[in-house]
Amino acid sequence: MTPEYALPSLGSFFRDASKVAKPPWNGERLETSSEFELDSLVQRAVTRSAAQFWTAQAEPDITPPNNDSPLPSPASPPTACVPLPAVTRAPSDLSTPPVDIGTQAKPKNRAKRRSREKRKASRAKSVLEADRTQFGTYQVPKASLSKHRGLSKPLASRFDVSTSKVASSSFVGARRKFDLEKKLWSLEELQLATGFPVHSWDGHTPTPIHDSKGRIFALCGGQPAAPGSADWDADLAHAAELLEEARRNLRLPPGSRDHRRGSFTAVPSGITHGNGTTRPCNAHHSPHNAQVINHLSQTLFAAWFPGQYEYYNACLGALFAQDTQLRRNYSNSVFPAATYNVGPSTVCCLHIDDANLPFGICAITALGNYDPKLGGHIVLWDCGLIIEFPPGSTILIPSAVVAHMNVAVRPGETRYSFTQYAAGGLFRWVEHGFQKDGSFFSQLDDEALAVQKELETRRWAGGVDMFSKLSDLVGATK
Repeated sequence: MTPEYALPSLGSFFRDASKVAKPPWNGERLETSSEFELDSLVQRAVTRSAAQFWTAQAEPDITPPNNDSPLPSPASPPTACVPLPAVTRAPSDLSTPPVDIGTQAKPKNRAKRRSREKRKASRAKSVLEADRTQFGTYQVPKASLSKHRGLSKPLASRFDVSTSKVASSSFVGARRKFDLEKKLWSLEELQLATGFPVHSWDGHTPTPIHDSKGRIFALCGGQPAAPGSADWDADLAHAAELLEEARRNLRLPPGSRDHRRGSFTAVPSGITHGNGTTRPCNAHHSPHNAQVINHLSQTLFAAWFPGQYEYYNACLGALFAQDTQLRRNYSNSVFPAATYNVGPSTVCCLHIDDANLPFGICAITALGNYDPKLGGHIVLWDCGLIIEFPPGSTILIPSAVVAHMNVAVRPGETRYSFTQYAAGGLFRWVEHGFQKDGSFFSQLDDEALAVQKELETRRWAGGVDMFSKLSDLVGATK
């Protein structure tokens, strides 16, 4: 928050004070006015200093490289910071009314207040440290691995993930333009225009999608509850209500609801780096009511993409350990960012999320009230597939290299989505020693620079090798 006042620098304060004539002091005790309150003045000064500090530390506006949202988000202060106690008078009110000495807080009460504040700060620090040290410790139970992998029904595609276009560094995807008209396509219109087959999916059965070489690059994951679960159905309905309420209460600039991914409102959350940012920074922080969806996405990611999962652990774990101001959306989750697409009709046009890690994974969870047989499908354009996407289910794709879109839902129906992903710039920042490219490369001699160029040429091939084959995963479960 930007304060309405500014403090002079300490240097100028001391220089001015040195020029003031000082009257002689004869050793007698000096009495202050009854209106003087040291506690109040100190508290006011601390509050002003804190406000000025956060103004100086504020991050610039960002455009997170998320799955379904191009909207910028303000940065958030670090979680380790404990809010200061409320000031009883406005900072702009420099006058101090007379105070009855008998009503002032006793020293004992002030000591208790300070003790409470210290305990609160200690608890906040403990939570932050626990959150940081738990990063990447999650392991999928073997029972869950057997369930997901053993009951899966693979789906083949014509796609070859190794032929995808990526940037020269392989930290982000390559930008692409699409000739398909930006409009809402019904299922019938899309089939007539493309001839793509429609794959029926119940939203529960794990369905890995493999490329022409047998590599699993996408997954129709499922739901965190059995079909017909009353509790899960209630949770879904409640989640949709919360997203709709959030959409109605959002205050966004004109035109922010109409972007290259479609005409719907999106709210980013988590940390990002890229598209103009100078270092990794915070977007909005996620509420905890999406924790159950995150847990499912985390389980599916670790179970079906173990290579990428370990890479996320290594790089992002180092990032959070190095920069304590960064805030994770959820404890024990390797997805650093998320977006709430609050619709009310979240239907994406054909696009890729090129700022994401190209061999990374984006988890998409559909919510709302629509008929998945008639609309809301996910279209994997490069694979030639149209897949039913029931509300409450989760699908994982490499969104930076696979072009994707949605089939329109019918009038009167609602569709929302919750996506989790990772910006490729985060991994570049870590691998380049937690600094910008210019600083990193300027320190390299010719030999070291040649080594880095060789690493860039091999990075994409190494990322492709992280995609597993079903036979390897099933064999590892036994």
